[in-house]
Amino acid sequence: MQLFRTNKADIDFDRLHYGVIKLHETKENSGFGEQIIITVKNLYQMKIRSEKQIAMVLGLSRNQVKSLLEKGEIELVMELPLSISFSISHCLFSMVT
Repeated sequence: MQLFRTNKADIDFDRLHYGVIKLHETKENSGFGEQIIITVKNLYQMKIRSEKQIAMVLGLSRNQVKSLLEKGEIELVMELPLSISFSISHCLFSMVT
C-alpha cells in the first residue's frame, strides 16, 4: 500500500478480486455455551468492511451479518488495522457453514 501512496496511485477496490483462506478456528466455552472465535487477517489493509469480511467467512450476505451483529448472535471481539476477530455460537456456526 505504501508504494501506491508514495506514487499517488488510486486502487479501484470495487474491481479488486480477493478471497478468504481459513487457517484455523478456536473454540471457547463461556456461560452462554460453546463459542467459536474466528480471526480474519487483512495484511494489506484493504478497505473492506468488517461485516463483509465476516459474510465472506460464513457464506452469508452482509445484511444477514449486520442483522446477526445487531441481535448479538455474532460479536465483534477485536477490530485492528490488520485483522478482525469475531465470535459466534457453535450452534449458529454449524447452521451457517
